[in-house]
Amino acid sequence: MSLSKKINLRKNEEIVLVLKAFFLTYFWLYLLGFVFMGTASFFMFWLFSQGAWGYAVYGFGMLVGLYIIFHTWYFNNKNISVITTERLVDINRVGWFDEYLSVVHFNNIVDVYVRKQGFLPNVFNYGEITIETDNEQTSLRLNQIRSPQRILDFILEHKNNFLENKNLRDQDSIYKAFLNIIPDLDEAQLCEIRDLIDEQLKLIDQENEDNEIGQ
Repeated sequence: MSLSKKINLRKNEEIVLVLKAFFLTYFWLYLLGFVFMGTASFFMFWLFSQGAWGYAVYGFGMLVGLYIIFHTWYFNNKNISVITTERLVDINRVGWFDEYLSVVHFNNIVDVYVRKQGFLPNVFNYGEITIETDNEQTSLRLNQIRSPQRILDFILEHKNNFLENKNLRDQDSIYKAFLNIIPDLDEAQLCEIRDLIDEQLKLIDQENEDNEIGQ
């Protein structure tokens, strides 16, 4: 299944960034897998000379190493956070057949902050990003993110862009709805609207005159 289908990407919505855990935080698991495989390979000829149990030990070491490497690769690629033009989606794979998907819309975000705790996070610049919403039950924590301050700024920038575009869309919807109801208005209502429009036009003309004088 493609990522756009997994998160149910909406019309006119686009994916702008996909986040994964910083490589340094799980590199040791790859190393551990290669240690098992390397150790089994190093003693391979000696183990083979021991008979059946030697073959079993060699096979076990290789399988454990391959399992650790594949497990690390699989879960790192499945545990991601997706930033779109409208929301933030966190996909958390906790088991082979167990996955959580959490969504926070930009208009529900009330605060975003970063925490870098410990020696390595501060040296290599990775940490935790917490997104708080108006509903604490849907707050998100993005763990082991590289350059978290840059990602925080990125989230806030797209949140502001979304809210600005939403306001424009809302104004456009109100304007179109207003045009649709004009034929149903009576004379008194139309006159009231005309007076308001005349007043607004006068204010605009006055502002233009003031700007010309100021220049």
